[in-house]
Amino acid sequence: MYIPTTFTFPDNKSKGHTKRDDFSKDNIWIIVLSFAILLVIFAGILYRWRMRSKQQAQEYSASWPS
Repeated sequence: MYIPTTFTFPDNKSKGHTKRDDFSKDNIWIIVLSFAILLVIFAGILYRWRMRSKQQAQEYSASWPS
């Protein structure tokens, strides 16, 4: 079974270092990364939607006789 290096089991040798501190540190990174990914996806969808709506507006205005 593969265990990532960031996941550490609490042992008696390392004093003051608990699994909970490690987990909270990793959790912040996970939250930041997921937020950044969501932001990128949302920006891409918004950009595509704006481009499409702009194109539709041009087609709509072109369809009317001048």
